[in-house]
Formats: sequence, structure tokens, C-alpha cells
Amino acid sequence: YEGLPFRVRRELHSRVALRIEEAAGDAADEQAASLALHSAYAGDHDRTWHYARIAADRAASRAAPADAADLYRRALGAAKGCGDVGDADVSQVTEALGEALIRAGELDAADRSLRAAARLRAGDPLATARLLLRQAYVAERVGRFDRMLRLTRKASKTLEGRAGWAPMRLRAAAMVSEAYARQFQGRPEDALRLTGPAIQAAKTSADRRALADALILHDWALVDLGRIDEAVHSGQALEIYESLEDLHGAASASNMLGVVAYYQGRWDEAVEGYEVFATSKERLGDSVHAATGHMNVGEVRSDQGHLDEAVERFRRARRAYVAAGDTLGVAYCLAYLGRVDARAGRTVDADERLREAMESFASLGAEREAAQAEAWLAENALLAGDWSRAAAQSERLLAAPGGDQDAPLLHRVRGEALARLGRGVEARTALDEACRLAEDENADLERALSLAAIARLWPGDPIATEASATAGKLRERLGVVATPEPPA
Repeated sequence: YEGLPFRVRRELHSRVALRIEEAAGDAADEQAASLALHSAYAGDHDRTWHYARIAADRAASRAAPADAADLYRRALGAAKGCGDVGDADVSQVTEALGEALIRAGELDAADRSLRAAARLRAGDPLATARLLLRQAYVAERVGRFDRMLRLTRKASKTLEGRAGWAPMRLRAAAMVSEAYARQFQGRPEDALRLTGPAIQAAKTSADRRALADALILHDWALVDLGRIDEAVHSGQALEIYESLEDLHGAASASNMLGVVAYYQGRWDEAVEGYEVFATSKERLGDSVHAATGHMNVGEVRSDQGHLDEAVERFRRARRAYVAAGDTLGVAYCLAYLGRVDARAGRTVDADERLREAMESFASLGAEREAAQAEAWLAENALLAGDWSRAAAQSERLLAAPGGDQDAPLLHRVRGEALARLGRGVEARTALDEACRLAEDENADLERALSLAAIARLWPGDPIATEASATAGKLRERLGVVATPEPPA
């Protein structure tokens, strides 16, 4: 083959394509991938355009996004040589390429494709709004939440004054997108304020997918605000996704059900939800979201003391995030790996990783996550035996705006550090407050750690025996096999 002139190669490929078509007859579309290949090498642009699109759509439907992307690219390459292919057709295929690239985790390339599709549909307000919302979704995936919010608002402005079902549905989707942007910016109060109108808009426009998205976000915001028992909407979202045969959405609903179970102390159920999410996303070719599932499983295993399994999960997730250019996901993995280091006694490594994660979160505008990483730094100082730094950092974070976010942990760290510094009365007050807040927030692991600290620091106190027994029962219920302790 390598020794044949290009003219002969093209002729042979053309003959092979014609023979396949003749043999397949009315079922030629079943051989679309082969026909697209041979037609492309034959220089037959019209047949390449026709068959590559069919093969790409089929690859996308069977969860092979990388194959679909290659075929969409082949179709677009052929479109330049076709005389009757208009901008609308090219835009449609370019948009489909963008969606395939999202599923494949090639987010920068996906954004370029969606922007190219939007330029081709500049005269169509509805298509423009839809493509802006998809670009906003990509911005979310790479942690650019300010850009996500700008694109969402631009889409909403494009829809102003337009009546009909299609604009109504796009407005509902835009409301959901804006609520997600606020949630990702660490502003669950704002997100929750937006989810109510978003849910109503989705119901009014009969957009069940937007409704399911809003219901999941509603639960997420409630969880972040500590209103765990009110987060009861993800089951309904799962039913909607399943009725729509939306496998991606169903996986996301399973993940949120796992999150709720985690905060309610049902950790075995939480892991089941996370595993369903990760496995489903892997089957669908969505490696980035699968990584989120593995990261969530890793969080539970880390909390339970299964540190080696947690590390394996976090590293697996990090590889996928790095490959996809998902800087927010990479920062999450860094933070979780840093906490594993702290729990394993590798406090120098932990300090380095947690600081890097905190800086990454801050650069992405993820203020809530940055504050959490800083709280874990205070805990790491405690585990390293640096009592003064642990006390100072926890006190500063508790006094800062939003300091109630990790209040049980911070009061525990402050209390244990103050006890080592000889300030026993303040220490006991801080640990009692940590226990109270942890119980109010259903943070059972934090409550167990605070009770264990009281029992350890005041062994002669009448409450020590009861505190130790309660801590043991909580750890047993959660499946915790080991917890870190500061130096003696």
C-alpha cells in the first residue's frame, strides 16, 4: 500500500466503498464507519459527509465519545468540499463534536467547537442561547465560575422578549445554570434562592430535564447549608432522569443521594451511590465525572481510616482531571491527598499539598473550598504538634466571615491545641462547643473526634467514660477503623 501512487490509492478506496454499498444495499448505513473511512481516503467528500455523521451519531449513542469526535471531525473536514452543505448543517455537526468532546473530557477543545458553532448560528437567537449555556457548562467543568455566570447571563439576555415554548425552556435552563454558578462559587444561600424560581420555571415550561437538574442542585445547596433532612428531592430527580432514559442525569442523581446519605451518617449507602455514579460515568465514556465518583468514595474511605484505598481513589481521580484540564478537580484531589497525609502522620507533605490546594481554589474563585483547605491546614498543625499555630489558625478562621462553615472541626482543633498550651478552661469550652455543633449538623465523625479528645485530655473527669463510649459507638456505626490523634 505504501508503495502505491496516491491516485491509485484513491481509486482503490473508492472501489471498496462502492462494493460495500452494493453488498449492503438498503442497510448501507450499518456500515457507515467503514464507508466514511474509505470515502474519505477516496476523496469523495459527499459520501464522507453523509456516512461520517451517521457513524458519529451511533458512536455517541453507544457511549464512545472519542470515536464520535473523530468521526465528526472527519465529516467537518469533508464539508469543505461539498457544495450543498450550509452553515446550519456545519454548525449542527460542530455542536455535536463539542458535546462528544465534553463526554471525552477534552474540555478546551469542546469549548472551541461550541464557540465555532455559535459563530455559524449568530443570526439564530435560540441556537445562540443554547450554545452559550453549553459553553457555560464547560466553564463549570474547568472551574471558571465567573465565566460560567457571564455566559449564562448573556444567554438570558439573548432570550429577552421572546415568546414560545423553546425560549421558555431555555430561560428555565439558564436559571438553573445561574444557580449552579452561585453554588460553585461557594454561595449556597444564593443558589437556594435561585432554585425555587428555577424549579417553577422548569415545571411551567414542561422541561423535565431542567426540573431534575434544579432538584439535585436544591438538595446540594441544602446540604451545604447544613439542612440535611430537607434534602429529599434527588430521588424524584432520579425518577425523572430514568423516565427520560438520561443515563448521565441518573448517575448524577445517584451521586447526590450518596452525598445526602454521607451527611446523614449512612456511609455504606453513600459509597453505593458514589460507586453507581462512577461506574455509570465510566460506561458512558465520561472519565471526568467518573473521577468525581472515585473521589467521593475516597473521601469516605479516608474518613473511615482506610487510607491506602483512599489514596488510590484520589490518584485515580487526579489522573483523569489532569488529562481533562479540570483544574478544580485537581485542586480537590490535592486537598484530599493532603488530608490523608495529615492523618497518616506525613504532616510536612500534608502542609505542602493543602497550601497548594488552597491557592488553586482561591485562584478559581472557589472561596468555600479554599476555606475548607485552610481549616484542614489548622488540623494538620494540631496533628504535627504545633499547638500555637493550630490555635491561632483556628481562631482566625472562626472569626472570619463564613467561619461557621467548618466550625465543629475548628472548635475541636482550637480546643485540643489550647489544652496542650495549658488553657484548660477555654479548651473544654471549645470542645464542648465542637460536640454541640457537630451534633446539630449531624457531623458524626467530628462529634466522635471531639468526644474522644475530651476523654483523652481529661481522663479523670466523670464524663470521660461516657464520652469515650459514645465516640466508640459513633465510629462503629460509621465503619471507622482508625482516627488520627495529636502527639501525646
